[in-house]
Amino acid sequence: WKRIPSHQRKDLTETMEDTPSYLLPLIIVIVVIGVALFVAYKRLSAPPKKIVSTSAGNAFLLIGTLSSGKTTLFYRLRDSRFVESLTSIKENQATFKWGSAGKSLELVDLPGHERLRGKIFEYIPIAKAVIFVIDGVTFDAQKHAIAELMYDVFSDKRFIKKKIPTLVVVNKSDIITSKAASHVETQLENEIENVRKTSRSIPEQGADEVEESVFGIDGEKFSFSHLETEISFEEISVKEGELVPVENFLEQRL
Repeated sequence: WKRIPSHQRKDLTETMEDTPSYLLPLIIVIVVIGVALFVAYKRLSAPPKKIVSTSAGNAFLLIGTLSSGKTTLFYRLRDSRFVESLTSIKENQATFKWGSAGKSLELVDLPGHERLRGKIFEYIPIAKAVIFVIDGVTFDAQKHAIAELMYDVFSDKRFIKKKIPTLVVVNKSDIITSKAASHVETQLENEIENVRKTSRSIPEQGADEVEESVFGIDGEKFSFSHLETEISFEEISVKEGELVPVENFLEQRL
């Protein structure tokens, strides 16, 4: 207020005094909403920060669509406890001692929101392995979105060149309605084949363009076995701490 010139402060004061009292709360609400929207826009449109990696090529990436359980798995691995988490709008990154041998684990949880998916492709150059998290309860409703994300990631030139090993985990195995890993694998092969047929040639922001022929085998229905990288499907429950497939996957690569 002191930084505003005296004549402008006077004009502003007179304007506020002339404003009917019943309109003041509405004006305050509009201003607060406007400020909140401006702050949110600045956060989403801010240029990507420099990736911090203790050693290039040693990061384990947690990838998945919105509300798949990635962030919950991140905290379970880092803190050895179950934490209900909110949807992340930015990446979570931590390096910590993990496992019986106390080896250093660099873990990155990447946002699942479609508008923020470009973050994934920023981290592929430092990826040692990928853990792709799927919600087994909502899978049938989300399978097309999951297939699109998989198509974008698995067809990225750098991903293909590095042959990044990938573990696909179907979360919430403790719930009876959660889908089996074999069901998820078969359904995703069908959905990815549909995505491939529609020639979805515009990748998410940050992804490299790829030729259709490098993804799968021309003339054959898509199968995960066509990928040159190692990929496997397992079931887990982050809530119950049933993470043996994840633990084995990490132990084998640390």
